[in-house]
Amino acid sequence: MLWETLTGQRVATLPAHTGTVRGVALSPEGILVASSGGDGLVRLWDTRTGREVSTLEGHTGMVFSVALSSDARLVASGGWDGTVRIWEAATATCLRTLRPERLYERLDITGLTGVTAGQRSALLALGAVEHSDQGGLPPELQTIHALGPIDSIVPGTLQ
Repeated sequence: MLWETLTGQRVATLPAHTGTVRGVALSPEGILVASSGGDGLVRLWDTRTGREVSTLEGHTGMVFSVALSSDARLVASGGWDGTVRIWEAATATCLRTLRPERLYERLDITGLTGVTAGQRSALLALGAVEHSDQGGLPPELQTIHALGPIDSIVPGTLQ
């Protein structure tokens, strides 16, 4: 819903998101509204008509936040998928997808010993992978290919 801030009156109802609306941004001139939601979409609305202008699709999960540039030509959205996407509002085109640096992306920690459950969880959160099936190899024949000792992989984790 859109409200007139001075009077508190409802101006329009903007239906469309399925689930919760997580973020809303209003352009400086008050003509364009961007909303983000639990449906993984960003929607753009014209406040003069109350109609949806476009739907921005690309996140692979809930979209928590949305912002508009000062000229309302660009939209930024942040999602559960860990990405920030920059969109061109007029064409609904994703111009850039920003991803956080994950130093341990695809580092195989299968069979890694000498780490706590918390350290293992931290490595997995930083992009490491762990395969449950070792192909029947005994532990002494299972190897991992690490970047170095665990204290160089996750600084400050060894006592």
